[in-house]
Amino acid sequence: MDDLPTEILERILSFVPNGRPLEDDKTANPNSNLVHGNIQGHQENDQRAETEGEPVKESGEHQDLESRHTSRTSVSRKRPKVNHKPYKSVKSQNATLTTTLPKSARRSPRTNLLETLTFRRIILKSTDLAEFSSIVRGNRAAAVVWIKYQVVLPSYSRRDYARFETEKDEAANNAAFSEAIHGLFGILKSWEEEAKNNRKLADDLNIANVESPTDSGMWLSSKDAEGDKLKPRKYRRIAGERFAHSYIELHNPNDLPEHTCISKFAAESNWRNLAPSAATSILTKLDGIKEIHLYLSDNEKKCPQKRRQLRHDFALGLRQISLTSLTNFSLNYTYYTPLNHYFSPPTAYHDSSPSIDLLGEALHLVSLAPNLIRFNLSGHFVISPEVFWPRNLDFNKPLWSKLKEYHVTYSPCNPNGGWYFTRRPGLTQADDVTFSREDVSPEDSETESELGDSPGQDNRSDQSADEQSDGSTSSTEFTHEIYYPIRERIDRGDIPERGFRGWPNNEAIMPLMKAVAKAVKFMPVLKSMSLTGAVEDAYNSHKYFGGLTFKFVANDAESW
Repeated sequence: MDDLPTEILERILSFVPNGRPLEDDKTANPNSNLVHGNIQGHQENDQRAETEGEPVKESGEHQDLESRHTSRTSVSRKRPKVNHKPYKSVKSQNATLTTTLPKSARRSPRTNLLETLTFRRIILKSTDLAEFSSIVRGNRAAAVVWIKYQVVLPSYSRRDYARFETEKDEAANNAAFSEAIHGLFGILKSWEEEAKNNRKLADDLNIANVESPTDSGMWLSSKDAEGDKLKPRKYRRIAGERFAHSYIELHNPNDLPEHTCISKFAAESNWRNLAPSAATSILTKLDGIKEIHLYLSDNEKKCPQKRRQLRHDFALGLRQISLTSLTNFSLNYTYYTPLNHYFSPPTAYHDSSPSIDLLGEALHLVSLAPNLIRFNLSGHFVISPEVFWPRNLDFNKPLWSKLKEYHVTYSPCNPNGGWYFTRRPGLTQADDVTFSREDVSPEDSETESELGDSPGQDNRSDQSADEQSDGSTSSTEFTHEIYYPIRERIDRGDIPERGFRGWPNNEAIMPLMKAVAKAVKFMPVLKSMSLTGAVEDAYNSHKYFGGLTFKFVANDAESW
């Protein structure tokens, strides 16, 4: 405890009779060993055991429990001789705690305080789930209020750095993710049943960092990247492109137990893409959800049909979420605007409803949650009027009775494959913004032999038979073609880079503005509203493109 924060140390000492030092406290258990930081201990010792811990000198490598920026103090303590065998550790957010405690010991206020602080915020890897289950229970489980869950996916070989994921790879990732989620929910359910509504349990769950330990090796330093370019294309690392078109899915979501204790949920897509339906499948099991924060990707451009299916499944999942207690909804659904403004974006409408934005209608229903206060869409969301006013609402007037904040940052592309913006009046094609370094043909950097005889042709005839026989690669699999970066950028509308869309296209954007105007009339307590559409360049800059911004603040409107 040499480096315990002063305020925590004072709170601990306040439990000592007459303010005596801990080594003078005759009630302390001399056989216990409590070190501020990581948890280690007998599984059987923690089973409903009432214990008291004796603080000892803390390892200098352990961080402060309450804050990384809190000042520290050093207090001398006698260290009891303990010969207990060490055990593996499970990490909490900022600290670790090691315990070897006898069953017969009595739990003291000091121990309760330390465990309450130690287990309050937990960062947990799915590979540590079994050990976490055995160590964190009872009073420790009751102390947990926030869990950041890191799902660890299977590793892969270095040779796969130059390859797209196969169906076999995707299946293994989905299985690992599903096992991790089912395992965590099983533990949370056991806490809930043990508590029997007698105490508050963890209410904030963040699913983050879904990745493989070998993902970090995909990226090279500038020096190594130069050497990598000298290799044949099939051996060059493709970085995040390996899994850019893979989406982590959840198996058997109906088997997940329902939870009432979790009120805040966040799901993030960092390097890996989490299928939106996986997030909604989890949310359907959280009956008391109050806050939802989703960070997902809508940027599937290589396979437009897959993107349409992802949006369709997302829409169906949103309709299954319990909205009774929802007060805050935030969705970052990232879509990168094509840098070639002559490019025609593909439609985002599903084949089952080629003229209706099902995702927009589903988000409209979410915004009508009876207790919703804040609603936010960002990430250059590909939006339609249905988000504000679906076509079938002419005779069923909605009411946003408690909504106070409504903010949207939308893409200049609309779901039906058009653009909300056009060329500024008075400008011509000669005024287009271009970058000569980007205006290259495929042959400028990729030889004809590398590109194949026709667009999209694979060049993998030299794959070994053993690679194909085990299912890890296949010459006919979409996910294992050789990566041609220039061709990829042309196909998704990023080369050549020609920008001119900086002015609202009235014909396209007026239906959206009218839908917003209709909706505002039924938001009686609205305090702040913004609707921002901006066209960015390759560096996410607004330096030469315009846009449209509408703000509504406390009954005062600002036009663009």
